[in-house]
Amino acid sequence: MVERDRLERSGWFGQVLKPMSSADAQPLLDAIRAGQLATLASADPDLFGFFCRECGRAYCSTCWSIGAAELDDGFYDCTRGTCPEGHEQVVDD
Repeated sequence: MVERDRLERSGWFGQVLKPMSSADAQPLLDAIRAGQLATLASADPDLFGFFCRECGRAYCSTCWSIGAAELDDGFYDCTRGTCPEGHEQVVDD
């Protein structure tokens, strides 16, 4: 694997990088092209965290109501968000 091979999501949380070979990334790229959002969210919730698992829809990061970062003994634990339909879930872990 070449060091630069990875999937990357840039946006609200900055960059989320998942190092992987191009061959390993291909199924995820195919799922992106096919709009298989539930498959992507279950494959890696950090890369595809803005898919609401309860209502089965993807919303852009500005549509979510994002709560404060949650800390565990002073260390970052997660951030929760609520989709436009009112479903709460972890959007960054």
